[in-house]
Amino acid sequence: MSMYPTPSRLSLLDEIARGEVLVSEYGEACYSLDDGLLTGPWGHRVTAKWQEMERAGWVRRTKSKERWAAGELTTAGKAVLKDNADD
Repeated sequence: MSMYPTPSRLSLLDEIARGEVLVSEYGEACYSLDDGLLTGPWGHRVTAKWQEMERAGWVRRTKSKERWAAGELTTAGKAVLKDNADD
């Protein structure tokens, strides 16, 4: 899947790169810990954006036996972030 790197997607990729996004075991719920909005268990919900970026091959859940784990960027996600970084 090809996607355009919008400012909100790039912002979320940056949060994921910093380890500030938690993903549930099956990816049905994802929360950003970055902005301090406590609208969910830990922060604001970013599930829809996570799922579209996962389908595009930009992100994945880290391997963990725990119910919640950090998200991480794939090689493609790192390239998108790097190619769109402010110089």
